[in-house]
Amino acid sequence: MKLNKYLPALIAGLMSLGVLADVLISEFTYDAKKPFKSDDWVEICNYGDGAVDVSGWKLGDDKYEDGGTLFTIPEGTTLASGECVVLYSDAAFTAIYPNVTNILGPTGIGFSKSDDAVVLLDKTGKVQHKIEYSTISDGGEWPDGSAYSNVLVYPYADYNNTWQTWSVSSAEGGSPGTKNSETCGLYVGKHSRNPNAPTSVTSPEIHIWAYDNSRADKQVQSARIYYSTSENGEYTYKNMTRLEGNEWVCSLPAMEEGTTVFYYALVEDVNGKTLRKYWNAYRAPYMYVVTNDPVYSGIVINEIMYQCLDIAYTNSKGNCKNYEYVELFNRTDEDIDVSYWRFETEDDKYRLPKDTILGAGEFLLITDRKEAIETVYALPVGAAIYEFDFGLSNAGDTIYIQNANGQEVDSVTYRSTAPWPTGCAGLGPSLELSDPNADNTQPNAWASSVAIYGTPCEMNSVPEPAFALMTLLALACACLRR
Repeated sequence: MKLNKYLPALIAGLMSLGVLADVLISEFTYDAKKPFKSDDWVEICNYGDGAVDVSGWKLGDDKYEDGGTLFTIPEGTTLASGECVVLYSDAAFTAIYPNVTNILGPTGIGFSKSDDAVVLLDKTGKVQHKIEYSTISDGGEWPDGSAYSNVLVYPYADYNNTWQTWSVSSAEGGSPGTKNSETCGLYVGKHSRNPNAPTSVTSPEIHIWAYDNSRADKQVQSARIYYSTSENGEYTYKNMTRLEGNEWVCSLPAMEEGTTVFYYALVEDVNGKTLRKYWNAYRAPYMYVVTNDPVYSGIVINEIMYQCLDIAYTNSKGNCKNYEYVELFNRTDEDIDVSYWRFETEDDKYRLPKDTILGAGEFLLITDRKEAIETVYALPVGAAIYEFDFGLSNAGDTIYIQNANGQEVDSVTYRSTAPWPTGCAGLGPSLELSDPNADNTQPNAWASSVAIYGTPCEMNSVPEPAFALMTLLALACACLRR
């Protein structure tokens, strides 16, 4: 009976009536060769202007969420501005690099030679920097093992976790313990488009604010916008004009109704080094759809699982906790084209794929672990599930749903404390919207799901207020008749 599934959450309900840090992974090796076969090591550096206390921070690999080894940085460890420290795997490092003394370890962590992640977490467990590398994907851009390390070239870029902001060290053995000589100060701090949603008769202006942190005036040498009507097609560029300070601008030509335009910025320093600025860390370009009739409403955030029950999902790796999801609902009586619509949290942003249609009265699920969702839940046939590597804060977060041009359709800022429902914080239930037409920015529009694991891609388990009132009235009448 379903009641057994709902009962624990019901009892719990009755009882209960973040930008990356200045400290970053700056260099690492995962398959060093002789004479530098020192086993794996990771260097972290403070690129900020002030000292940072990294006591209690942790280093891990791609298994850090599933019980993998984590190395904790000892208490009393502070990195001054420009200072670095090496977290080494075992004593082989000290034998090969005897002159490197700013070290901590051994960590006991070894990284895969083909596909893994280097993860730095702060003392609260929040990911501060995560490098996912692969020698068999990304076009093989990560080196497949050599005497050279991988070094972070663009530490000030806001997507400094992809192969495009890293390179192979210029010297054999790398430069553990010191700032990389390859470091480039280029970054783009801000981007804007005016109008944000161009029509067929408008020529949008693109503005960027570009900087070179290696210069006193922080000015870059030049800037361009590369644009195309196909994400993987041929890109054309327009030179940008410098305005006051670090602001640059150019205009893109007007396009026909329905045209999708993709673009990115390229900035150059005085030494000829360049940086490409994309929309997110996964190298997705900026984009807009030329439309005279944009969609602003109709899709609502209907359910949020921000902290699942730990024992809900187990696979060959063991207890795989922390799967999360956000459910969208089309409350209209018409199908809505949500191609390229944006899903954003305070730390992450992604786009739904092209040709995504959400039918009238249908659900769409965004999750960080599709395998977990399919294992735990008996989902309806053909359920729309999209997987992205996002994370929702257990304390509270803001979730945004925007159309393809970045215009907000819906947003919710939830919290794990009253007046928000408190039974969702790791006890199993999800946050469910009581009524899809309610103001979902208000805490009283939400309740802890009666279903212990929530109800992804199904009608919510919490009753709408009107239905709940009718049920209470019916019970009262039954009692009176007795």
